[in-house]
Amino acid sequence: MNTTILRPYIISTVFVAAWLACGWMLRLGPASYSLIGTPFVVAFQLVICRRPIHQLWVRDVESFHLDRIGILLAITIIAMQAALFWQFLLPWHIWGVLFLFVIIIGSVGFAYALRQQRADRFKQALPSFAIALFVGCILVWTLKHSMGLTAVLPLAVLKNFIRVLPYVFIVDEVVFRGLLDPYVAPSSGSRRGQWISAVFISALWGFWHMWHTQVLLDFALTLALGVPLSFCWRKSGTLLLPGVAHALIDAYRDTILYVH
Repeated sequence: MNTTILRPYIISTVFVAAWLACGWMLRLGPASYSLIGTPFVVAFQLVICRRPIHQLWVRDVESFHLDRIGILLAITIIAMQAALFWQFLLPWHIWGVLFLFVIIIGSVGFAYALRQQRADRFKQALPSFAIALFVGCILVWTLKHSMGLTAVLPLAVLKNFIRVLPYVFIVDEVVFRGLLDPYVAPSSGSRRGQWISAVFISALWGFWHMWHTQVLLDFALTLALGVPLSFCWRKSGTLLLPGVAHALIDAYRDTILYVH
């Protein structure tokens, strides 16, 4: 690769390494670690990528617009979050404010991606979506049986899906698909280059994600899931399908680990 091609790979690596270093030096918990990078994500998008903020959720739209249906959808998700997890909002303190900020931004991001999703690109991305969902569920199912856990309750999965949905649309998918993927892998490029960039972005996600668990296997699992999520994002042009796949997998995982 020449210097022009390598530059975004190097800068992206430095960005993720700095995030990892902050988590290690400040001894942050999972939630704090995930959210501490938010201002740096905004700066990276505006200064390094030179792209508007709304393109973190929808790749090729010039201006932000959320219609009435989108606004109603975002309000509905926020209301469900508040009803299910009101204890995190009260008493009113800094963490309650932060929690409210997260669910508002994440809910608006989901609604925006949904309303901007084109039907033709949705169909193109469905195979990648199905592969990502299949890989993620197989990995979780294997974990479930290795731990000897019992059957999963559908309502518990649904509740966890509602819980994790806004976070997916403000942290993981926004950072590694919405932010870094277009920077490393422009829409044009060879097939080989597209695969290399997808693996690279997924590896960065794996290292970033492994900070939570300190388990090498977690890196491998995230890498396997990240590649189809990258292609899902590129083909659909929005975070709708990769975000929903990610949220469903996390909901399934959290249900088997924390409900039993």
